[in-house]
Amino acid sequence: MAVCEAARNLACTGARPLAITNCLNFGNPEKPGVYWQMDQAIKGMALAARVLKTPVVSGNVSLYNETRGGEAVFPTPVVGMVGLLPDVTRRMDMTCKDEGDRVLLFGENRDDIGGSEYLALVHGIEAGVLPQTDPEKELRLIELLLVLNEKGWLKSCHDISEGGLAGCLAESCITGGRGAEVDLTDFSGRPDGLIFGEAPARVVATADEANLSLIREKADEIGVGVTVIGQVTGKSLRITYRGQILIDENVNDLAAIWQGAIKCAMS
Repeated sequence: MAVCEAARNLACTGARPLAITNCLNFGNPEKPGVYWQMDQAIKGMALAARVLKTPVVSGNVSLYNETRGGEAVFPTPVVGMVGLLPDVTRRMDMTCKDEGDRVLLFGENRDDIGGSEYLALVHGIEAGVLPQTDPEKELRLIELLLVLNEKGWLKSCHDISEGGLAGCLAESCITGGRGAEVDLTDFSGRPDGLIFGEAPARVVATADEANLSLIREKADEIGVGVTVIGQVTGKSLRITYRGQILIDENVNDLAAIWQGAIKCAMS
């Protein structure tokens, strides 16, 4: 997931992922459970790197990280990735820009919430089955985003990761100073999972309505699902699901919460 997210972040700017470095943070590898965590993390990173064609060019480890009398830290493989953006003037960012732009979701929207920030922060649960990661799907999504950026058909693009779809939309609205109305009726699942699930291989983008047919045609050609889920409008982020209002918050209020997150966590 870490390798795929790094690649997706680059593709959201229009850059082609090239190579990765890493820092593997784990507990005491002499303990079988921790050794297994590290073994599986390395195998997962290697698999993703092969599929995405992003070789590991460097890295280091930080081991024996324990607290509370021998309790290991969570397994934490940190990934840094470099990519190539041929023309920096054509880079994309995450900001919602113009009134009436359509909000698109690329990839499958599922209600996977295992291991999510939502479960940890709201319910105090740090558990669950993690969303399935498919590097092949990530590769197709990356290729699509690079093509769409080259053709200039997208106005913004932001990956879905921590905080799920709701977190992604909030950040795009906050940085652009604009609101959005989003309806998730086309999807099925538990509502909190649809907005806070952190399944990979998904991004949110905005585009002019005039380019929608071209975007759909290219997405079908490459094999990536695309759904129009709303539009950029007003000064609030409003997310509904089958007539139920899930989120309806002023963008300025969201910005204040977002900017004060570190202070809030430390208090």
